[in-house]
Amino acid sequence: MIIAYNKTQMAMKYDVFISYSSLDQKVAEGVCAYLEQHRIRCFIAYRDIPKGVVWAKYIVEALDESRMMVVVFSGNLNCSEQVDREIELASESRKPILTFRISNENFKGAKKYYLKNLNWIDAFPQPEKCFGTLCENVKRLLDNRQETIEKNNEVIIHDYAKEFDKNPTEAKAQADLAWHYYEGNGVKKDFSMAFYWCHKAAEQGYLHAQCNLGTFYMSGIGVEKDLSKAVYWLRKAAEQGYALSQYNLATFYQSGNGIGQDLTQAIYWYKKAAKQGYADAQKELRNLGETW
Repeated sequence: MIIAYNKTQMAMKYDVFISYSSLDQKVAEGVCAYLEQHRIRCFIAYRDIPKGVVWAKYIVEALDESRMMVVVFSGNLNCSEQVDREIELASESRKPILTFRISNENFKGAKKYYLKNLNWIDAFPQPEKCFGTLCENVKRLLDNRQETIEKNNEVIIHDYAKEFDKNPTEAKAQADLAWHYYEGNGVKKDFSMAFYWCHKAAEQGYLHAQCNLGTFYMSGIGVEKDLSKAVYWLRKAAEQGYALSQYNLATFYQSGNGIGQDLTQAIYWYKKAAKQGYADAQKELRNLGETW
């Protein structure tokens, strides 16, 4: 399929690369869940790097394929040399960097060099209450970057379908291909093909694909609607800590569709998602008179 697109962005798989200390993973997961809830594609290492592969190779590739970086900053991050390298690569590539400060610590070492004079968001002591502000600023930076790219780069005609593997075997590549078919990005929009490749990735244990597959079955996208299978795949991802799946599973328990109504289980899964900063889960808990 021949389409018009921007050469600089043709290989961009992600909108945001999330850089964080492993000690702050829970907050980073919440950031990721909130941004993806608002249709911002994220790379986050714990989820998107397959086990047993060369870590550095995937980090470099993911940074190349991301439009900007969000840094989840705390005192823990100051001690991470790995993050220094990530920030350095993003800076060399002139990618926008937005720092999300979750503790009142000063930038030290390389972080001071790279981050002190950039914009940041103070999100302490309750980072989840600032996810909305973060999301708004990320969207603004992405929009500004797109405008800059369009002004400074020639828009060309290209066969975008040739830019990605059409028969991948690795789970993440399968999930990416499913997204292309779902969005009609570089190929003709085809929900049945989106379902096919999403299913392939989900069977390999890819969390994002398992969550999406549950949604496909729930809504009848590219496949006959099947609530029992929707619950099956949502539970798989939910039990591994995926916030969006936890929220969707909770809605099933609350409504009773396909699973049998169980308010106790609904609250349990809403709380799991809410603790990761998932705004809709927090709203449902408030409506139910519950805290998290």
